[in-house]
Amino acid sequence: MARRIFDRDAMNFAKPSRVANATLGTLNALQDWTPEEQCLAAAAVFLNLADFYGVKGQDLFTAVTNLTNDKDGKARPEFRAIRPYMEGEFALND
Repeated sequence: MARRIFDRDAMNFAKPSRVANATLGTLNALQDWTPEEQCLAAAAVFLNLADFYGVKGQDLFTAVTNLTNDKDGKARPEFRAIRPYMEGEFALND
């Protein structure tokens, strides 16, 4: 199966709603693990995706910062539900 080529223009012009939905789906898959496992798993996915597609991690950090925040540095509406979702779905340590 042929691998899809990473399109930097598509990265920089991604639709916030699609990325927010993918983020919530990823968090949903992580919610039953410990906080340490969640963070390490998310980091492992990030590093493996960046390596697989040949894109620098810093480029991804810059693109997602620009995508998730408005011009005033506040979270875009599409991403405002992420923190409340985590607070409601991720179990607190006992």
